[in-house]
Amino acid sequence: MAHDNDNLHHTLIQIQALEDFNEVKEDECAELSAYIKVMEEYVYTTKTDLKGIITDVSKSFCRLSGYAKEELIGQNHNIVRNPMAPKNVFSTMWKTISNRGIWEGELNDRKKDGDLFWMQTIIFPRFDKEKNILGYTAIRQNITAGKRLEHEVIRDPLTGLFNRRFYNEIIERELLRTKRDKTYITFIMLDIDYFKLYNDTYGHKRGDEALKKVATTLKSILNRGSDYIFRMGGEEFSILFTELGSSESKKMAEHICKSIEDLKIEHSKSTCSKYLTVSLGALTVNMGHDIVDETALYTLADSALYKAKESGRNKVFIHKKNDLELF
Repeated sequence: MAHDNDNLHHTLIQIQALEDFNEVKEDECAELSAYIKVMEEYVYTTKTDLKGIITDVSKSFCRLSGYAKEELIGQNHNIVRNPMAPKNVFSTMWKTISNRGIWEGELNDRKKDGDLFWMQTIIFPRFDKEKNILGYTAIRQNITAGKRLEHEVIRDPLTGLFNRRFYNEIIERELLRTKRDKTYITFIMLDIDYFKLYNDTYGHKRGDEALKKVATTLKSILNRGSDYIFRMGGEEFSILFTELGSSESKKMAEHICKSIEDLKIEHSKSTCSKYLTVSLGALTVNMGHDIVDETALYTLADSALYKAKESGRNKVFIHKKNDLELF
């Protein structure tokens, strides 16, 4: 990835030189003209005005996105935006470039046929001679293949949720971030009630379908960029999110519990409902006042899940702040 970034920065320098094309000496024009042709064919570039309307696009980007040049010019650049991409990424991007800065990061875009692709992207403002911003230029490196490999490593193949391996990577990072930002962190453990009985009654194929429906529901509810959903194994899931206090987190957990039952997946062997249900154990910590490590977070959420099951299942149990004293 570092090599790709070096290539992008080198291309950025070349493009900025091309922006001053009219000011170069005549004997340099032929060389720059040849370079422009190469850029057009092989570098993924777009230009927009101040409002994000596309004013120019390279042939290579057209080939990648599946759009003809005529279909892109005059359209807002969000024509290729993945609608599921976190909105905070774009707000940060616009704040940076509108303040004359250079934004760099990964963007997940969508082709004309609906397929998704990933680009390592640099976006920078273009200026006139008086240093007023005329618009913005973006250059990209296609990192889709690497992202697909990454997806296979950190995702559960059945549900598409993050796997336990990625949980082990992300948990310490999120604890450190919430401690630094002095904000809330909530950890939820979730089990599907009587799932072994469900598999025994309806078969493993129906069991897999139920797992995917539960995962889809969780993803529809927890769709912020800072929300993480993990399949820890079998019918066990965990959820990690930040910035919501105790009462809001409790409402979120109860909403999840109700939403799963509302799927109305028949479960004739369950003793708590005629439909498939879940039990949830949760803990919310204000990291501005109380510090908790991964072991305490996991252990308390796990014990809360046990209490939710013990009290009849299809329930939510939330540990109180005083329970932190155990650790």
